[in-house]
Amino acid sequence: MTDTVTVAVPEAHMVAANCLASCLVGQIAGQDTFRGPGYTSATGERYAVASAPKTMWTAAFDPLALPADSDGSVSLDCAYAAQAMVAYWDAQDDVPMPAVGPDVIVALAGMSGMEALAAMGLSPITADET
Repeated sequence: MTDTVTVAVPEAHMVAANCLASCLVGQIAGQDTFRGPGYTSATGERYAVASAPKTMWTAAFDPLALPADSDGSVSLDCAYAAQAMVAYWDAQDDVPMPAVGPDVIVALAGMSGMEALAAMGLSPITADET
């Protein structure tokens, strides 16, 4: 078991996911969590992927607050939009794992990053896909 979560964010929702990450870590530096799509699904959707402490993403369903060092670049509306898309799953759960999709931020816990990527059906974007 691992204490980290592997999070896959559809390319179109990276800004919102970074707002959410900033609120969860309490610093605007969270805006650099999802830097660009590096993975693709079998249907060609592109995803940014990051790993984070499990405690960070289990808090993704709590009420949000702006980062302490907020400079106006993080919007709570933006963070709440991402929060509404989060599908959190732990390998210990007795429910089906959520599937990646264009409007779902999938957060998988209880497995290594490589196992999580394989379970989500994501593979690295190749040079000819960029």
